[in-house]
Amino acid sequence: MDSMNSLQLEREVLSILFSDKDACDGYIETIKTEYFFSRSLRIIFSTMQRLYKEKKPVDLTLVRNDLLKSGLLVEAGGEDELAEISMLSTNPECFGEYIQELKTMWQKREIRRFAIGLAESNKEVKDISADVERFFSEINASSTEKGLERFGEILQEVYFPMMDERIKKEKQIGIPTGFKTVDRLTGGFAKGNLVIMAARPSVGKTTLAVNMAMNVAMRNIPVYIFSIEMTSVQLVDRIISSVTHIDSNRLKTGDLSIHMQQELVAGSGTLYRIPLYIDQTGTITPQEIRQRIKKKIKETREYPGLVVIDHLQLLHMQLKGRRFENREKEMAEISRYFKSMAKELGTTVLAISQLSRDSDKRWKDGSGRKPRLSDLRDSGALEQDADIVYLIHRPKAYDASANEEEDENACELILAKSRDGQTGVIPMSFEGKFYQFSEITKEF
Repeated sequence: MDSMNSLQLEREVLSILFSDKDACDGYIETIKTEYFFSRSLRIIFSTMQRLYKEKKPVDLTLVRNDLLKSGLLVEAGGEDELAEISMLSTNPECFGEYIQELKTMWQKREIRRFAIGLAESNKEVKDISADVERFFSEINASSTEKGLERFGEILQEVYFPMMDERIKKEKQIGIPTGFKTVDRLTGGFAKGNLVIMAARPSVGKTTLAVNMAMNVAMRNIPVYIFSIEMTSVQLVDRIISSVTHIDSNRLKTGDLSIHMQQELVAGSGTLYRIPLYIDQTGTITPQEIRQRIKKKIKETREYPGLVVIDHLQLLHMQLKGRRFENREKEMAEISRYFKSMAKELGTTVLAISQLSRDSDKRWKDGSGRKPRLSDLRDSGALEQDADIVYLIHRPKAYDASANEEEDENACELILAKSRDGQTGVIPMSFEGKFYQFSEITKEF
């Protein structure tokens, strides 16, 4: 048997579809025409599939008559081919394995076709690399489709092992964020989750995301930060300030006392070996982010516990030969891409997002300025795809005179969506000069 095609296997698959109604009902709509290498068998299968979709019996005689009527009987191998298929002795119990083998052969042919195309291409290395990444992402996605699974199998193979892990981790499903109430409500950063951190400009969304990232990295768990807006030096300034509690303005100007210099050295020593990686590329695509993550995984042989992307509205999908109709559809594609990437790599993607100006409008008309899920900018897909959505509300960031009696540092972390946990409002304090958020201990 050729590793890339088998005429005998393809005929057996068609024979079972003709002879076994249960097999036909269960599989015919999941099989792709291109799985068949033989052109004549592709024509026969395409006719069978069309008849099935038209609610007609997938019968040898009906298929033969349809092929004759459409003038395709000769191209389909004629009466002899149909007779050959009808006389095969097959085993329907092995049908699932036959389909998988058929699919594997198709994938191998696709890989060979793609490789030949690359060899003959005049594209630049960067474009070739992106094409390879996209191609294998699509091939891998087609390999992991499971379809409908029996509930008992999910319990045995997935749920019970996961529950054992939950118990071992003392009810902590994911990696702790470093904020106790957040962890209690959400279970921490869970593998495969897309988490959105959103707020209006200059409210502190990057700061809170970096605070959480540092809490993860300090546990010796790899963290990747893709900083599209800020340089690595700006991020390091913030991190050093939050860890050492040295005023960030004094760090920027170098106006440090001897004691502060000693604190800086001590704090830097603590941070030197943490597995924190920063990419400050200003123009980067979601595809390139995924590619760089996989490259670093290969180098370090460790998967990241958290990937931070700052921020979504600065990203554009890399496309060849087509364009998005509008920004909303592009953001929907970006959202789905990062959700898929989180599941594929078994990590948490924490994506920072801007909010629309709707909260500003509500403030002007007196209906309140607290952010809502509907304020997520550019796409409703962010709300739909995200497992967790955090919204930051800091009144003094909008209007210093909004409430004279209110603590200048007071703010709220609104847990607006938590797919597997609880929602709620967590009182927080923000110390801007140290780039540090902290929870205010309070029962609610």
